[in-house]
Amino acid sequence: MSNKQNHFIRILLILIIVPSMWWYFSTKRKYREMNTVPHIKMEMKEFLKKTYNEDFDVITVPYIYDDYCEAVITPKRYKGTAKEYDSFYKTEVYMALEKIPIVNEYDHVAILSNYNSILLKENLEKKLKPELEKWFGKNVLVALQLEGLCSYDDYKREIQHRREEKEDETLSGGIYIFGRVESEKDREKYRKGIYEFIQYLKQEGMFEFVDMVIKIYDERCLAPSYEEVVKKLKEEREIQKNSTDYKKAREKILATLTKKYSQMTEKEKQEKLNSIIKSNMLGENGWNNDFSYSQIYHRAIYSPKTIKTNYFLNDMKPLNYDSIDEVKLYDTVKIKYKEFDQKKLSNNEWGD
Repeated sequence: MSNKQNHFIRILLILIIVPSMWWYFSTKRKYREMNTVPHIKMEMKEFLKKTYNEDFDVITVPYIYDDYCEAVITPKRYKGTAKEYDSFYKTEVYMALEKIPIVNEYDHVAILSNYNSILLKENLEKKLKPELEKWFGKNVLVALQLEGLCSYDDYKREIQHRREEKEDETLSGGIYIFGRVESEKDREKYRKGIYEFIQYLKQEGMFEFVDMVIKIYDERCLAPSYEEVVKKLKEEREIQKNSTDYKKAREKILATLTKKYSQMTEKEKQEKLNSIIKSNMLGENGWNNDFSYSQIYHRAIYSPKTIKTNYFLNDMKPLNYDSIDEVKLYDTVKIKYKEFDQKKLSNNEWGD
C-alpha cells in the first residue's frame, strides 16, 4: 500500500472517529444533564403546569428505575393549609425512560401524572359533604377516594372508563362525624343518617364497590385544648388497657372540654376540621389518630361486590342495606378492648 493510500485512510479515520467521539461525549453529557434531579423536577413542573394550568411542588427527589422515574407532587395552592402536609393529598408523577444505545444514558420519552386522583377526591368531597350535612350537621370530614390511577377528575366519567377497561373501581376511605351521642335517641338518629347516606350512594351509582368506614366522635374533641388534655391524662397514666379506665379517662377529657367547646364559633369549628390531617385518620385502621380517645361508635360499610372480590373479606356476610335493621353501630370502646365475645363477632362488627 502506497504512502498516498495510507495518508488517505488516516484522514478518513480521523473524519469518522473525531465526529463520532464528539457525538458520543456531547450526547452523553446532554443526557447526563437531563437526568439530574433539578432538570427532572423542572420537566415535571413544566408538564404539570401545561396540563393542569396549575403550579406544583415536586416534594420528593425523583428516583430513576430501569424504565421510569417517579416523584411525589403537591399543588402549590395547598401552601399554608393542612393539605400541604397531608399524604392523602399527595400523588405521583411518572416519567417514562428509554436507554440510548452506545452512550448508555436515559432519554425522557413521556410524562404521566396521577393528579386527577386528587381532583377526584376534592370533587367527591364537594359532592358528598352537602348530603352528609343533611343528616349529621356541618362537623363532617370526608376522606374518600377511588383507588388506583385516575384518568378523569369526575366520578361518573372515571367509573364509566374503568368499566370499559375492566379496571378496579373501589371507593374507599372514611367518613368522620363529630357530634353527640348521649341517649338511645341520638344513636338512632345517626343510625338512620347512615342508612339514608347508603341509599343516596345507591341512587348515585356509587355503592357497587364501597369499602369505607364511618366513625362518630364526640364533637368536644374539636375544642382548642383537646390535645393538651389528652397529653396530660396520658402523663398521669389514667388511660389503662381496659374499658373501665378508658371510659373514665374519656369522660374526664370531655367534661373538661364542654365549656370550651360551647364557646367556639362555627367558623372556629370549621377551621379545626380543616386542620385535620386525613391520612392520620385513615392510617393504622384509624385507632391511633389524634381523636381516638373521643371516638364513640363506628361502622364499616362493604358492598356485596367488594366482599365477593376481596379475599380478606370472604368470611363476611354480604349486606345490601335495604333495611335500617342492617345498619348497626358498634361501640368503639367495647370493640377496642374486646369485651364482646370474639367468636360471635363477624368482621362486619369489628368495623376496620
